[in-house]
Amino acid sequence: MNLDSTRRSAVDALTSAAPAMTHANCLTDCNETRKVGVKGPCALAWLREQGVSNPPDLYDVTRVGDCTLVVRVGADEVIVESHIPSDFADRLDNALIDRAPGVYRVEQELASFLLSGAAASSVWHQTCGVDLVNEPPNRVVYTRVAGISCGVIPVGADTDRGYRIWVDYSFAPELWSTLVEIVRDL
Repeated sequence: MNLDSTRRSAVDALTSAAPAMTHANCLTDCNETRKVGVKGPCALAWLREQGVSNPPDLYDVTRVGDCTLVVRVGADEVIVESHIPSDFADRLDNALIDRAPGVYRVEQELASFLLSGAAASSVWHQTCGVDLVNEPPNRVVYTRVAGISCGVIPVGADTDRGYRIWVDYSFAPELWSTLVEIVRDL
């Protein structure tokens, strides 16, 4: 079983056990995405050669169209997340087959969720010590959510704020269950 099918099995198990809410308090499984990690001393230059607009600063997020996020997670490391199917992610993966000096593919073992809606800020106040409500959009914040290490990307304006959550897929079922329980209580 490959990594993608293992990750998908873990996430499928969690979402079938606790389906997402579909009202104002919304928790959505966003695992129909593909992540490609690129790292190394030449990674940013290589990505520019591939036509990728790199985020200018560490932890910044750049959007490519409606379906792709480019997140700078290190001085020389970027994660690209695209919806499946994605010509963009496929093109990067294919380009990584030809080894470029100083550029390395990094396997991404992350599940993705989106928390949005009127009660999203209340969920954060119950699960996280960082006041994500006041964090600027399109910057990844590494923190603990319900005791689990996550990357969180605030998205949207203050009145329509959502939070994209990246979590190691082995912890995804536990985090999903906790968030669903809190959302239901709200």
